[in-house]
Amino acid sequence: MIKVRIQRTYIEASLEELLQIEKAFSLSIDRFEHAVRDVEVTLVDVNGPRGGVDKRCCVQVRVYPRGLVVVRSTGSVLMDAVNEACDKMRQVIAKRLSKKKSLPRRHTVKLIEEGVSYGN
Repeated sequence: MIKVRIQRTYIEASLEELLQIEKAFSLSIDRFEHAVRDVEVTLVDVNGPRGGVDKRCCVQVRVYPRGLVVVRSTGSVLMDAVNEACDKMRQVIAKRLSKKKSLPRRHTVKLIEEGVSYGN
């Protein structure tokens, strides 16, 4: 299981809630364990005690070899924001890892200049 670091700002959460949040993120990226290096979750109550749709969940995931993935979600209930962030994160990581590397443009130009052709 991947270790998830959780930081809170103006968020009151019990140990059980924090463990539930950690488990939600760990399970949602479990299939990408080979590529995930670091997961940091920041929970913020934007408006403080005033209320409203202000629970923000920001997730930063270091994915090898694709770099940093950042996902944000906001909701009136903390777990709604967390669950939405989990879904977004899973989709973005899957998309990043499925992209195939292509030749950089400068190499393509060089091959054309050297007379290399494809399909003829």
